[in-house]
Amino acid sequence: GHRYEAFIEPSYSQKNNVNDLQQNERLFNTQITIKVLAHLVGKGRNDDRPKISVRENIVEIKFPKEHIILSENQFIYPPQPKKWIQTQKLVASDPDGSPEGDQFSYSSVAFSPTGETLVVGARSDEENDGTYAGAAYIFQKGAAGYQQVQKLTASFGTDGLPEVSPEEDRFGASVTFSLEAEKLVIGAYGDEEAGGPFAGAVYIFASGSGGYQQVQKLTASFGTDGLPEVSPQSDFFSGKISISSNGEILAVSANQDEENGGTYAGAVYIFASGSGGYQQVQKLTASFGTDGLPEASPARDFFGTSTALSSTGEILAVGAEYDEEGGIDSGTYTGAGAVYIFQSGSSGYQQVQKLTASFGTD
Repeated sequence: GHRYEAFIEPSYSQKNNVNDLQQNERLFNTQITIKVLAHLVGKGRNDDRPKISVRENIVEIKFPKEHIILSENQFIYPPQPKKWIQTQKLVASDPDGSPEGDQFSYSSVAFSPTGETLVVGARSDEENDGTYAGAAYIFQKGAAGYQQVQKLTASFGTDGLPEVSPEEDRFGASVTFSLEAEKLVIGAYGDEEAGGPFAGAVYIFASGSGGYQQVQKLTASFGTDGLPEVSPQSDFFSGKISISSNGEILAVSANQDEENGGTYAGAVYIFASGSGGYQQVQKLTASFGTDGLPEASPARDFFGTSTALSSTGEILAVGAEYDEEGGIDSGTYTGAGAVYIFQSGSSGYQQVQKLTASFGTD
């Protein structure tokens, strides 16, 4: 942890309790995220001088708004920000020899929680049989910095057979790790296996002695009614993906799904991990507004623009960038936006709240 240090000038004692402190009590440490050095000096013209009190191992210093003289360079607040220094630049060590137009890092970069592993998507890479097929690059941290150790492409479909026509699948458009980086999830929103161009898919990779290997491919299976998914074409399934820390729950957005009331209404699919891999267990759409009444005109809301799971997977937040409840949507995608909160329970995820911006900085 970091040290918080408060140095108290022994001679400054009028109208405060510094004299009550022993010499070895004038340095107090506690675990916080910044380091502050404070040295109080000077004379005030009234009783509004710094008031110092001790509570457990914390020194509380309350400053009046005026009449305090601080010697130059002795009091530093706020602390000077840490300067970031570039240590490395990473590019694809590409065996196909033609990285031009691959969009390496365009929209998807993710660290493992420890920072030891880095995945970089290149959604327009063409090595895997065609333009915009896509790829993901794995970098491992070592003594010399990050080094590329692997390049991933889609290997097989949901049936376990070799991937068919990966061209324009945009594999690598979204990427995320589980907590221990034992699972890597990669989205391909242009995949067409589930029913046409841009139906979308998600690929699951597991880490092993030979690096990451594909173990599963997921597509949307059923709708909110439990019946087989209808017209998944152009739903952009896998536009955003989130995984719980333990890797048990996976949330996959399809922000152009139209089941919930029209074009681009959007949806999120929930997958749970089991003995046979991930299986879809639920499909979520926006249920109600901030007033608790049924959601009005969800068309063009793009529910699923962003997703976030809590570490345990019990709470899910879903963004809808063009929701119009907080502002007028004239049909030109100018809605103010909203966030929907879902809570996991015995019957799956249920919406418990809808959030919009309430007030400004003033």
